[in-house]
Amino acid sequence: MPHDVQLLLVPAPSGEAVLVRRPGTDGRAGLPVVTTDGGAEVPDVLRPVAELLGDVRYLRSAGRAEGDDGDRYVLRVLDALPGDPPAGHVWLPARDVDPAALAVPEGLRGAVGRWLAELGGAPVPAERAPWARPGGIVPFLAWVDAQVRASGAVPTGAPEVVQQWSISLVLRVPTDRGALFAKAVTPYFGAEPALTTLLAARTPDHLPSPLAADPQRGWLLLADAGIGPVDAKVRAANTAGLRALAAVQRAWAGRTDEVVAAGAAVRGPSTLAHDVADVLDVVGAAGRLVPSRALGAGALDRLRVVAPTVEDAAAAITATGIPETVVHGDLHPANAGLRPDGTACLLDWSDAAVGHPFVDADLWLSHVEPDELAAARSTFAEAWDLADAVDVDALFGHALVLGAAYQLVTSAWLLRAVEQDERVLFAGGVLFWSKRLLEVTGG
Repeated sequence: MPHDVQLLLVPAPSGEAVLVRRPGTDGRAGLPVVTTDGGAEVPDVLRPVAELLGDVRYLRSAGRAEGDDGDRYVLRVLDALPGDPPAGHVWLPARDVDPAALAVPEGLRGAVGRWLAELGGAPVPAERAPWARPGGIVPFLAWVDAQVRASGAVPTGAPEVVQQWSISLVLRVPTDRGALFAKAVTPYFGAEPALTTLLAARTPDHLPSPLAADPQRGWLLLADAGIGPVDAKVRAANTAGLRALAAVQRAWAGRTDEVVAAGAAVRGPSTLAHDVADVLDVVGAAGRLVPSRALGAGALDRLRVVAPTVEDAAAAITATGIPETVVHGDLHPANAGLRPDGTACLLDWSDAAVGHPFVDADLWLSHVEPDELAAARSTFAEAWDLADAVDVDALFGHALVLGAAYQLVTSAWLLRAVEQDERVLFAGGVLFWSKRLLEVTGG
């Protein structure tokens, strides 16, 4: 099984030296390294890092490259390491570090060079999240501690990283009243705290309960939703998730002005053809970032001519009279959980917008087993109590086209919004949804 080789970029507190492994028999120094199972998430990476280096704060991923041996090499940036280096490692003056001379894959040397330049005073990319900058997480941790105590709970341990990447940071906070969850998002997703608070007030049965929010800084503190995982292979789980989505959507139909006022974008079907055309440059860039997954010859040209099909689907789905409302934007089974009573709680409203509810449901439906798809579609249609005149099969056919277009645009906008060294993380999504759009339009 392929592994992830985690290459660690660790500065001294002064920023004038870099931690490296002692040179090997070839005379080349290397970066500190830990090896994890392929696809390991940040919490799984932090455990072996802590064993090697002690309590060092993780900042960000700075790139990844495929090795000739089938392993994947991931560059990880850590905050400064105080004290003496661990056994087998030394401090090397940053000015003496030549990325080309380090034992790292060639595809990562540019990112190493950019990191060294930042240590030397070069500007930090504007897109970088606050928590991914040295010391940048400290104000968030202070706010979390204060809000936890204001809620009446007392922290019983240090916050634990649940997820950390270029667009969000999620912490689990142990307290004497059980776990709480804190989330920070980038300005790109800055409306999430206000939107989650707004939506939870009207539909509390299907959203986590906010305890505190700072919309200006993109911070949110949530109660534990008390949920278990959703298995899209189980009919009852699909039923609960889709009914919850419809319940939230129907509750906000006719009240979209409030959702927009809280910061949601308007992303109805009528703009999707234009939006797809606007991101074709990103599709090409994604293929260059991940050549092994690039689209085949002529694919970009075929994407350029899908606009009429997308426009026809948009006109047809609008003609059904189903109102636009709040949409989740990224609802799949991993963004939901089941409560003990069998109802579903919908998580992670970063992508929330105003749009068409059936386009929104298409992403969840894409995770349903083929032999369960008809039942899942019926569940969602029944939850919307559609008029008899609506052709449900045609409705879901239009949503299939528009859902692929919607997700392609979302993934492309995300790739544009993050810094250069993080874009490879989002390229796969752009390419997947490009291929999906071609499939469902016959392109």
